[in-house]
Amino acid sequence: MKMTLKTKLRIRFVLLAMLSLLLIQSGIVGVSIYNNYHDLVTKSDMLISQLYNNPSGGNRYFSVKIPAGKNTVYPDVVQHVSVSAEDAAVFARCALSQNREKGFVEGYRYHIYQNESGSKIYFLSRESSVEMFRTAAENMIWVSLMGLLAIAAVLTPVSGWVVKPLVDNHNKQKQFITSASHELKTPLTIISTNAQLLETEIGQNDWLDGIEKQVTNLTKLTHDLVTLSKAEEYDQPFLREDFSFSDALRDVAETYEVIAKQKGILFACETQKEIVYSGSKEEVQQLIQILLDNACKYCPAGGIIRVESKRNFHGVILSVVNTSDYLPEKNDRLLLQRFQRGQNAAGKTGFGLGLSIAEAIANRHNGHLTVSAAAQKTFRVEVVLR
Repeated sequence: MKMTLKTKLRIRFVLLAMLSLLLIQSGIVGVSIYNNYHDLVTKSDMLISQLYNNPSGGNRYFSVKIPAGKNTVYPDVVQHVSVSAEDAAVFARCALSQNREKGFVEGYRYHIYQNESGSKIYFLSRESSVEMFRTAAENMIWVSLMGLLAIAAVLTPVSGWVVKPLVDNHNKQKQFITSASHELKTPLTIISTNAQLLETEIGQNDWLDGIEKQVTNLTKLTHDLVTLSKAEEYDQPFLREDFSFSDALRDVAETYEVIAKQKGILFACETQKEIVYSGSKEEVQQLIQILLDNACKYCPAGGIIRVESKRNFHGVILSVVNTSDYLPEKNDRLLLQRFQRGQNAAGKTGFGLGLSIAEAIANRHNGHLTVSAAAQKTFRVEVVLR
């Protein structure tokens, strides 16, 4: 089931708010954990430094010696910890394998001191401090996650109130377009009728032809705006029916194959047999008509138009490729915006609404439309319908 516009906006609002809070909380928790770890390391290193300069009996630690030029580890001092000579040697080798002067080995903070006679490694027991650090870090993370969930629970009902003005404005815009289109139909019809009556009385002239041409253009523009408004209607469900996508494509392609032939364009249409799709047949055929009309309109004489359709696990895929003298190098998506036309649109009829309508129909059928400039001066439009 297709989500309504309000539902989509609510989901986006909650996700963006949660992402923002997650980034903020991650920064706060990360800084807190880093500061705790830095305090743990600083205090441990200070204690080891004190042991090196003035051994104290109050700390739990042990140390080992490694004579210069030898790999043998000798226990040196063991204070308030239970560690054997073998365990001390294992700890020393682990510390040396890290190739660092300072670090941690199983809850012990170590520091390697080197001089002419060899190396001496101090291991200070920090198991309780490390455990406290880990517990505090885990608690902060869990509290942050629980806080995010609580905020999500609060934002979910609030999101409806936040996006309501946007949804209302969107609905008002569509209502305005529909109402304005209906209101324009009557004066346009009257103007067209009067122009025809004048032509019967005074004969044909350029002024009347100009009036008829502009009335036709304005009528088509209002029709396209209403079509686009209906195609972008998220709240109103449409009747889905099973139909042969292959036959629907061939029916539309036959008309444009004749148009292409008249313009000296090579037209090729390939489709898998018996592609059955569930959707609005009328809207899907309108989408195909828009794409083929654009291809014939902008393909130069002697060019090629190639139409292909197939079904895979993504859905029904329709691609229309045509050669073109002009290819957008950047921002191909701009061509999908309303009233946006390419640089080669001069002298060609249209208002730049075709691809916007096609994209809206694709989105309405849970799919998407993409445009791209391919190699060898070819322009490609691909539609996926699910």
